[in-house]
Amino acid sequence: MVRRLPDRAYMAIGRTLTHPWFHPFHRRLYRRIGGRGIVGRALGMDMLLLTTTGRRTGTTRTVPLGAIQVGEAWVVIGSYGGRDHDPAWALNLRAHPRARVQWRDAGWLVVAREAEPVEADRLWPIVTAAYPGYAVYRAAATARPVPLFVLDRVT
Repeated sequence: MVRRLPDRAYMAIGRTLTHPWFHPFHRRLYRRIGGRGIVGRALGMDMLLLTTTGRRTGTTRTVPLGAIQVGEAWVVIGSYGGRDHDPAWALNLRAHPRARVQWRDAGWLVVAREAEPVEADRLWPIVTAAYPGYAVYRAAATARPVPLFVLDRVT
């Protein structure tokens, strides 16, 4: 069981980890050490690198994300630290669902799909058990539902 922090602590963590200056640093460090240690597992979740195709530019973008493995798939959460708009990677996945995942030293192609409401209802308890901050971010993002994306490996 993950120890519950005060809501303000989760909000500070979420704002820091989703801030644009943090991504390049985390991405470089993750690749350099192969996703091991705190760079690869933090806050009760695995960390991975997700590379999407930009919906407007067509260029690739790589972001570090907390992820939960559910069966053979990975689930990533578009909470954006409780902000009232979706993160760019979520918008990119909606436009171009084929993406690439790097987890530790391994990489593979995935097809992303946004969890339907029934599936999302089943996944949210798993997500918040791994990291209770997602419940705080979901409550803070009052202008939108927080999307869950299921990343299915391309075989």
